[in-house]
Amino acid sequence: MLNIAGFGRHVGALGAAPEDLRAQLLALGVSVRRVNRFIELALLGALRCRANGGDIGADAALYAAAETPMLNDCVKALRSTIAEQRPPTPFEFMNISGNMAGFYIAQQLGIGGPQLAVARRHGGLEAGFELLGISHRSHRRALLGCVDEGVWPLDEQRERLGLAADATLYESSHWFHIDADCATPLARVAALLPQAEYGAIETELRALPGGTRIALHPRLERDAPPLPATLERLPGHDLRGQGACAEALYRYLDSGAAGPWCHLSRGEDGLWSLLRAQPGAS
Repeated sequence: MLNIAGFGRHVGALGAAPEDLRAQLLALGVSVRRVNRFIELALLGALRCRANGGDIGADAALYAAAETPMLNDCVKALRSTIAEQRPPTPFEFMNISGNMAGFYIAQQLGIGGPQLAVARRHGGLEAGFELLGISHRSHRRALLGCVDEGVWPLDEQRERLGLAADATLYESSHWFHIDADCATPLARVAALLPQAEYGAIETELRALPGGTRIALHPRLERDAPPLPATLERLPGHDLRGQGACAEALYRYLDSGAAGPWCHLSRGEDGLWSLLRAQPGAS
């Protein structure tokens, strides 16, 4: 399991017009040019993680996860190509062909370790934890984030995410500082590889200690699978679209990480994912 030494986030409800993220970065003493909204969100969350969790270290790895990375720029590029019959601008194309968020975060936080961009629909954070948990990884410290941006018009974004026409939308940037040598971690976290059959997940759930609290992805709240009676089901939260698992883990850590916890989700591909955590002192 991986030691969580710090955490931080930025979450914002989406209104008729985009929130000015550049002004918030300036308030934190950060001035960056020619960056897109995804990068701005990533920077805000990572800076707040450093403020909450202390020095991350120059040798740390950086894993930037997302469920729909660079979605704003992908939509712009498709509109220009299909609706406007013109090629994307070089800047638009650059933003969808590579994730520059890691570069700017590393620059601002002084991180020089390896970097990786990870994307999985309804499982970006879990994918990051899976990769960090692979035994041959040599880095002892890492910064793992999950970033999902808002896209306007909002009615199109709701349709894109399969949400109700009146659903409140959010954008989010959650970051977690992982340190294998942390003497007093806030919690210890591990992810189970995605499973095609719920039976494998149910076996894992039944093996958890009695009283373990379980958070469900909002997609499962109305039609939850059979859960062991030994688990305590947590209430849902407002992030109905993306970033649901990251928000659930953030709330667990922010509550003091008392007792074991897990988060269950199922992607549009039908695969089940389970993230589990326990207090750092366990």
